[in-house]
Amino acid sequence: MLRNLKIGTRVGIGFFAIIAIAVLCVVLGLGGLRRTNNAYSDLLAGANQRVQILMQIPTDVANLRRLATTISWRTGQPELIAAPEQEMNQVHIRLLGFLEDFRANVNADNTLSPTARNNYLQSANELEELINYYIREISIPLTAAAILGDEETVATFGFAGVPIVAQMTEIYSTIISDAQAFMYNTTIRLNASANTTRRAIMIFSLTCVAIGIVVVIIITKSVSAPINKMLKLVNDVSRGKLDFNKEQNLPKDEIGTLTNDIYSLVDVIKNMVNDLSNVHTEYIKLGNIHYNIDDNRYQNSFKEMIGLVNGLLSQVTTDILEVADALGYISNGDFYKSINEEAWVGDWKAIPKALSNLTIVNP
Repeated sequence: MLRNLKIGTRVGIGFFAIIAIAVLCVVLGLGGLRRTNNAYSDLLAGANQRVQILMQIPTDVANLRRLATTISWRTGQPELIAAPEQEMNQVHIRLLGFLEDFRANVNADNTLSPTARNNYLQSANELEELINYYIREISIPLTAAAILGDEETVATFGFAGVPIVAQMTEIYSTIISDAQAFMYNTTIRLNASANTTRRAIMIFSLTCVAIGIVVVIIITKSVSAPINKMLKLVNDVSRGKLDFNKEQNLPKDEIGTLTNDIYSLVDVIKNMVNDLSNVHTEYIKLGNIHYNIDDNRYQNSFKEMIGLVNGLLSQVTTDILEVADALGYISNGDFYKSINEEAWVGDWKAIPKALSNLTIVNP
């Protein structure tokens, strides 16, 4: 199929293939990197949001402890306890909101494994239970005892809240450590994925380049091989080698057309050589002086050339017949037959001069 295409079409296909392969490499490479970057951004965005939520929790846990201490210092002063109590309620609500946001973030993150998601949710539930317990079992009784001025109860509940805050801090530390580890592992995993994508793009690009090179080689050979054959044919013809095997299934391109034209030219030359050889055989060896070459098989300059050869043969024949006629008269004793020397030119004049010596020009 390729050998029957025009040379320009083949070259165009080759360049188009190379350009298409290059564009395909660029598009696929950019698409792969874009997908990797988007996945990287999405994962880190979810993890960062989770960490940002968690970073606000320890401050409010510390505020719970600070407000409880403030209330315990103001034992028996109800008017000074109202503000810390109100602020503690606000902190409590804010902490529960943080935990709710944290759960929503965990449930929405599709990159988390089921185990990691369950661990996060379990830690959040434990932390919420401790916060609620602290408010319900520590801060409320502590506030009530402080308002009533019960210093012993205040001291009891004040000390009781310390291990609970420590436990909340421990759970928070575990959660934040897991979240940071997830971010680290995610970064490593995404970097590995990006490296894999880069390697895949590189391998694909090299494969495309190799395919492009193969396409170029095939197209180049499809053009150069018939040209080399044609050059060899022309060289053989220029050295007079006219007998060779003709290729039957020529390509239908410019080279095939040119090769076919060369075959036609060689056929014409072979016909001329054969006709000239026949002149030697018929005219000289066999003495067929009326032999002429059929010029209807030739066209244009070739026909003119054959016409000149036929004209030469005709003139020689005429001269031979004239000489033969003159010799016939002489052989019959008629010495008055003369030959018109003006019709002869150059070295040919020697013939009528020699015959004139045998005849009587003026009787």
